[in-house]
Amino acid sequence: MSIRRYHPDDAETLWALVFNTVHHINSRDYSDEQIKAWAPAEYDMNEWKEELCDKQPLVLCLEGKICGYADLQNNGHINHFFVAHDRQREGKGSYLIKRLLSKAQDMGLKEITVEASITARPFFEHHGFSVVREEKDAYLRGQKFTIFFMKKKL
Repeated sequence: MSIRRYHPDDAETLWALVFNTVHHINSRDYSDEQIKAWAPAEYDMNEWKEELCDKQPLVLCLEGKICGYADLQNNGHINHFFVAHDRQREGKGSYLIKRLLSKAQDMGLKEITVEASITARPFFEHHGFSVVREEKDAYLRGQKFTIFFMKKKL
C-alpha cells in the first residue's frame, strides 16, 4: 500500500469510489432516499473537482489502484474518509487513519474531529475517537441524516 497526494485526474475515480461505497456499504444504515441524496447518480463533476482541490486529500493505492482516500484540514477536521466498498475490512482504513494521525501530530494539532456516519462510527471509536454529540437533524439534498460529531485527543 502507498499513500500519495491527490491529483485532479483522480476526481472521477474518487467519485465512483464514494458512490459505490455509499450504495453498497452505507446502505445498510440509511434509507434508499438518503443514499440517493448522499451519492446521487447525477453529480456535478466540476463541483466535485473543486471540493477535492480545496480539501487536498491523501489517496490510498494498492498495486497502482485507488482503494481509499481521506483528508485532514488545517483545523484538524476530517471531511472525507472513504475506503472502496470491495476493500472493506482489509486494514485499508486503519492504514489511512494512522497516516492522518501522524500528519496531525506533525501539524502540532491537539485533537482531530470528524462527522461520522452511523456506518463509520464504530471504525472511528475503534481508533480512539469519542462521540461528542449525535446530530439527528443533519440535512443533505433535502434528506435528514443521523451523524456523530466525534473527536480524538492527540
